[in-house]
Amino acid sequence: MPFADLDAILAITPITNTSLTRYAHTNGRLDLVEFAAMPHLTQEDQHARLS
Repeated sequence: MPFADLDAILAITPITNTSLTRYAHTNGRLDLVEFAAMPHLTQEDQHARLS
């Protein structure tokens, strides 16, 4: 992913404490699978961290 694309994502995506970013290693390269994901948090936890 070009830095400009990542920079654009960072500008509009809140990155909370304990969020997850996952990459897949395929054919000698890393592909972004998830960015700033929070499936492991309950909705109450997510609301408290964003407030």
